[in-house]
Amino acid sequence: MEVELTSEILRAAEFAFKKARVKALNEQPFYGTIGMGLHANVCESHRGHQVDTCATDGLSVFVNPKYFLGKGERERFIIILHEIGHVALGHNLRRGNRDHELWNVACDHAINLALKEAGYILEDWLCDAKYKGWSAERIYSDLVKTQPEPEPGDIVDDLGGGKPEGDEPGDQAGSPVEGEDPPDSSGSGQADDPEPSGHRGEVWDQTDADGNELDDAGKEEARREHADNVWKAKEASGGVGTSPSLDREVGEIVAPSADWESLLSEYWNSGGGTPVSTTWTRFDRRAMVCGLWEPANVNSGINWAVLGFDVSYSINREETDAFVALINSLRDSVQADRITVVPFNSYVKEENIIEIDPGEDVPSRFRVGGGTRFSPVFNWVNRQEENPDFVIMFTDMGSRDFPEEPDYPVLWASSVPIRAGIDDPPFGEYIEIQFQ
Repeated sequence: MEVELTSEILRAAEFAFKKARVKALNEQPFYGTIGMGLHANVCESHRGHQVDTCATDGLSVFVNPKYFLGKGERERFIIILHEIGHVALGHNLRRGNRDHELWNVACDHAINLALKEAGYILEDWLCDAKYKGWSAERIYSDLVKTQPEPEPGDIVDDLGGGKPEGDEPGDQAGSPVEGEDPPDSSGSGQADDPEPSGHRGEVWDQTDADGNELDDAGKEEARREHADNVWKAKEASGGVGTSPSLDREVGEIVAPSADWESLLSEYWNSGGGTPVSTTWTRFDRRAMVCGLWEPANVNSGINWAVLGFDVSYSINREETDAFVALINSLRDSVQADRITVVPFNSYVKEENIIEIDPGEDVPSRFRVGGGTRFSPVFNWVNRQEENPDFVIMFTDMGSRDFPEEPDYPVLWASSVPIRAGIDDPPFGEYIEIQFQ
């Protein structure tokens, strides 16, 4: 029997929401401070959006009264923490052009893992431990890979595109380099878990006061305001977040660190720096600060750079494309006399190694398959007559097969988060490649 939505029900739901929000202020002051700035909107729909459970657009929390009142007091409290968490992490401002439904799933994983890490029990909620410490963007990229397989005849023999037609995992033409172990052909497939039936709210894109999509200037203003609100919440709560995962993301909102592109650029540029010419394809940043438009210097100094490319199944295409695009761009500023691309999974094949000539782009598409081992790349490099200026390993860090520390610099360009002191590599520097 359909329950009539009376004024008493609306008032009861609003009271239950505000009670949960006050409890958050006492039990989780960071969440509570963010939540006190949100408007409570008890409704079944809003501006054409159906509110089946709860939702937020970063400015309000929309609560379906029948759904909300049907939950126990403790679960209502965690639901409100969940919705406030979306706002705290700015999920309403970060979707971009991503699919709305899949973005909601990614955001649910991210905030539910933070809540679970803080000690809240979340039975049947979207909360895959695989994504612990991952941003919503990275979770989304991984979820994209689990979408339906391409139709027969589609090209899939590229990095991140699945198994190449006619090949088994790790079955590439040719033989492994002498002295390397053959690939491990063992493995097991696991069926997907059934979809959890716990709370599933929605994150809507933030809009202006009239419900219109924010333009670029509006989005930038909203981001600045959001960062300010998050900083104030951290100050009000004594700088204590709810979990290490949340603290990490909140820290990036309040005081963003240098992005991976800047860190990789700095690493590449450190390989050499003697100006040999100029280019109008980009401008000198120092001159731009003074209001001058001057060509940037083209430097030389890199004798030999080795790029190790993990070609196991778990590498994602978006991160690969972003990494390769930046490498090709950096070659405009610092020339390299020699670049060697070494594709690897659990072994290295000599015939798959690519020498990049000046003027040629580094490729971003490789045949994929197999597991991951790092030592074959370093074994190959160590057999050469000279050491490279540096080795950059692009990988998902899906192995602990590290060799002894080599005599040349190593940069690990990871496509997954690396937790310092837990799963960071035993030598070299590392950055986290993240496609936005």
